[in-house]
Amino acid sequence: MNINRLKELVMDHQNSFDDALNFHFDEIERIRQEKIRTDLSKEFARKHKQNINFILGALDAYESANPELSIQECLDLIYKERIEKR
Repeated sequence: MNINRLKELVMDHQNSFDDALNFHFDEIERIRQEKIRTDLSKEFARKHKQNINFILGALDAYESANPELSIQECLDLIYKERIEKR
């Protein structure tokens, strides 16, 4: 981690080193999850010959409606409810 970034985060979190580190690692995890989500969506769109923007929009809606489901489970549901019926 860049020392200047760490200093900035500590100042942003009222000089709490623990809060700054937690924020940093949460941000890394959020970015990792977003990459996984995008990669799975691209693969799904390519496999089923769908527009990636359609898949990402549908995935947003399905994740909001079904927060207990994983990304892959939401994609499977999109296939079952929106693509397979065509």
